[in-house]
Amino acid sequence: MSVIPTISQNGVGVVAAGQLNAYQISALNTATLRSLTGQTGMTAYLQGTYVPNDGGQGVFWWNYASVAPDDNSTVIVPYGATAGAWNRLTSVSTAEFLILLTATANALPTTLPSTAGVLWNNGGTLCIS
Repeated sequence: MSVIPTISQNGVGVVAAGQLNAYQISALNTATLRSLTGQTGMTAYLQGTYVPNDGGQGVFWWNYASVAPDDNSTVIVPYGATAGAWNRLTSVSTAEFLILLTATANALPTTLPSTAGVLWNNGGTLCIS
């Protein structure tokens, strides 16, 4: 019988380590996020670069293979890590997508495969579902 490792702080909120991917972590600022090493599939919501809602807020995902340097904005490397980082998830606005689409129009197929999703506008962000 194996023992399932658990995560807790001061004995409160014990969670099986295997369940961590089921939760989204929230970090007050990049210093707090930098103190956390993630697991594959884990996401974290950053409330701000220094304080909540200072313009640096956003969602990050754990990239175990990242060796990119910490830039305090799009890549947050945990203290002491030699590999792995929190990478910012980004979205493309409709205008940005149309510019990219226009620039690469000649490289796009003339028909989409039957497995292609539906393209729709979600409040200024182009989505494929």
